[in-house]
Amino acid sequence: MSQSLLTFDDEDHEFEPAATRTAPSFFIRRLVVFNLNEDETERIRDVEFKLGLNIINTAPPDPDKDGAVGHDVGKTLLTRLIRYCLGETNFGKKRTRNKIAVALPESFVALELTVGTEDWTVVRPLGATGTYSYKAVRDKPWQMAVHEPSDMNQSQFADLLFAETLGTSEPNEAFQVTMPKADRPIRWLDLLAWLSRDQNCRYRRPLEWRSEFSESNTKNLKEVDASVLVRCMMGLLDETERKLIVKHHNLLRKQSAKESEIKRLESSTDQVRSFLERRLGLDPGAVDTNLFASTAIAELQRQREAKEVEALALELEHELESVYQTWDDAKSKRIRKERDVEMLGGEIKTREDRLVQIKNQTDKTIKKSLALRADVCSNSMEDCPVKRAKFQNDFPKHARDHAKDQVEEELAELKPKLADVEIELKSLESKEQSTKASYDKAKQGLAEAVKSINKEIAKIDAQIEEAESFTDDRTALEKATDELVRLESKITRSRDVQKSEQKGLAERHQRLNAHLRRVFFRLTQQSSDARLQLNLNGIRIIAGEDESDPGEAMASETALAFDLACLSASICGLGVHPRFMIHDSPREGDLEPHIYHRLFRFIARLESDHGTNPINFQYIIATTTPPPEDLGTSASTVLTLDARKLSGLLLLTSF
Repeated sequence: MSQSLLTFDDEDHEFEPAATRTAPSFFIRRLVVFNLNEDETERIRDVEFKLGLNIINTAPPDPDKDGAVGHDVGKTLLTRLIRYCLGETNFGKKRTRNKIAVALPESFVALELTVGTEDWTVVRPLGATGTYSYKAVRDKPWQMAVHEPSDMNQSQFADLLFAETLGTSEPNEAFQVTMPKADRPIRWLDLLAWLSRDQNCRYRRPLEWRSEFSESNTKNLKEVDASVLVRCMMGLLDETERKLIVKHHNLLRKQSAKESEIKRLESSTDQVRSFLERRLGLDPGAVDTNLFASTAIAELQRQREAKEVEALALELEHELESVYQTWDDAKSKRIRKERDVEMLGGEIKTREDRLVQIKNQTDKTIKKSLALRADVCSNSMEDCPVKRAKFQNDFPKHARDHAKDQVEEELAELKPKLADVEIELKSLESKEQSTKASYDKAKQGLAEAVKSINKEIAKIDAQIEEAESFTDDRTALEKATDELVRLESKITRSRDVQKSEQKGLAERHQRLNAHLRRVFFRLTQQSSDARLQLNLNGIRIIAGEDESDPGEAMASETALAFDLACLSASICGLGVHPRFMIHDSPREGDLEPHIYHRLFRFIARLESDHGTNPINFQYIIATTTPPPEDLGTSASTVLTLDARKLSGLLLLTSF
């Protein structure tokens, strides 16, 4: 490579457009906003674009009559409509979308563009609802595409744009690069974010492309992921290095996770150690860490065994057995006394039954005597065998009287005995209840005492478990610490390998640096040692030999220079950047007027570099600040908006 590439030569001999690149990967030819009522179309706004520089500006105000006439006219909305047709979810904030839906309920937007060598028209609803959300029609102008079926859905067309950018023949052959932080492949919308920065980002950082305030539904990438995308597009990251970067960031994730694990384990072991030291009455730090857990467990086991012995001794020495024996004796006496009551009751019942028999016998004898007197037979009972047979089983009266007296005497003797025995039984029952209550109380007391000891044993078991957990945590901590050391060693080796791999990309890197220095020179009119520093954490722009950042004062210039350097490098054949770019109101990103004018001059220089060859890039810029008059940019102005009249508004209506 010549020295002019490395130190910037004002003649720009090394910055010729690549002969093999005759057009951008895709470019816009026309954008139309229209109403569709049944089959009739009514154009609201029709903007034609060209290759090279395309300016969307605002009419200059009359300083004697007008205030600001360049704001809220639709510049940003136009760039958002382009992004919308290229695949973004939304074309504006929800408030804007709702107002357009009310003001223009039958409106659509159509984008005619060329992708590779094919012409396409994309149609999407603007204010219209209840219809299709995306239509991509091949080789039809917008008036016809509106009524044609879609050849591709939104996802398929995005794949086509991405594949054409990357130079593959089919959408599914698109280069699959995994971004380390997002842990997913690069997608078309990620690239579109770089090609069309949000105005809300204010050109603060080269790798900041999307703002949540724009409500585009495209998330801003982490810087390391954005740098991977840029490096892929600019040919500064081959497959080997890409894998190295992914592997390196996986190592960093593991390192972070391992550091968090170590922090958690250290906190856990410190807490358990402090708790166990207090529980065991040990001085803080008195026991060496490696011996602490085993010492604690041994002491706790000793305490547990002592408690078990205490519980056993309590059960053995307790008076429960004697109290139980007293209750059992009382119960046995009560049972025997119940038997005595039952026996006496039986004897009394036998004698009472005997009295009933004697009474019944007397009654029968009287009846027989009365019957005998009524008998007509005159023979005496001794002479009459019939009469003798009737009375042969009857006791004589004196025998019956004697038996009755005897039974009554026995009853008179038994009943007082029964009464005495029943009194004794009640006494025994009372004593049994008393001794049982004493037994129950003693049993409960023993149970509570044993329960209390068992609780202490359970506490000791929990402490043993804590100590064992401490051992496990200490082991895990030592293992995690060893793994962290190994990870740090792997990360160091990974950096070394990546640096070695980068040497193979040095030539392309130097070419891009040359374009960066060229852009800085064109914008600032000062020689620059600016260069891109590539590492595993992303891309960093270095201002000079002291390797300092350009700083906040140069933030907008740095972001623009970065974009334009990549565009310029791709024009000259470096990487697979599609050579399509939209910048929305960079002047409003605190860009100095003279630098802003040089921006237009640089784009004009990129055009003139092509000579008579086809221009191979498309640059669209929306601005409220007019470009320098000496450039004669009227041919590049594709739309001029004016807030002073409805016809000067993008959608011909205010909302």
